[in-house]
Amino acid sequence: MIAFGALFFLFAGNVSDLAPAWPPWIPGQPWAYVAGAVLAAGGLAILLGIRARTAAILLGSIILLWDLFRDVDWIRFLSTTLDIAKALALGGGAFVVAGTFPREERSAGGVSPALRPLDRLIPLGRFFLAPQMIIAGSEHFIYAKFVFDLVPSWIPWHPFWTYFTGAALVAGGVGLLLRKTARLAAALLGAAIFIWVLVLHLPRAFAYANANEWTSVFQALAMSGTAFILAATPLRKPTREG
Repeated sequence: MIAFGALFFLFAGNVSDLAPAWPPWIPGQPWAYVAGAVLAAGGLAILLGIRARTAAILLGSIILLWDLFRDVDWIRFLSTTLDIAKALALGGGAFVVAGTFPREERSAGGVSPALRPLDRLIPLGRFFLAPQMIIAGSEHFIYAKFVFDLVPSWIPWHPFWTYFTGAALVAGGVGLLLRKTARLAAALLGAAIFIWVLVLHLPRAFAYANANEWTSVFQALAMSGTAFILAATPLRKPTREG
């Protein structure tokens, strides 16, 4: 979240369609700076343990709202499905992180009563992450020729790794949906995505040094971290108390 916030500031001029249009008489992309500040502040709060559960719940809610109003385009739904799933995974990941902090935070007052109903979303984190894995895996088959070129040149058998990775992502996503396999699927997905960060995403980010590549790095890190938390957390059913 901190990295995303920094990227919004660094590349504010290239951030479009983030929110409703700013009045034309105000120069620049102010929404990008507002969004960047929100993400960075939320990430810092979690990192420093300052009302971390509240910060994570707010981040998750904001990301899901952005997803609803920015990414969901019923006219171009199929072409925006992956963006919708990514935001869903990141928003759900924030709720997963919230679940790692005590319900009654040490700071006075604990979680605001207005946010407590959102606690019900915390056990649903794996259901937020699963669609992203299934859709991303499917696209390895749909856009196989494009993915061939993403595999580092020093790794042989590009077609094999493209299809194997696609199948693994789909299987992992399905595994997340099934209670008996959810934690194992999460552990394997977390490890696989982290390896891809080291082997694929970071080298590309340093080579091309643009906002898209660095965004991919931190998206993958966030999803890997979410998967590891899910793997380490015993499953519990949603309750009336969240």
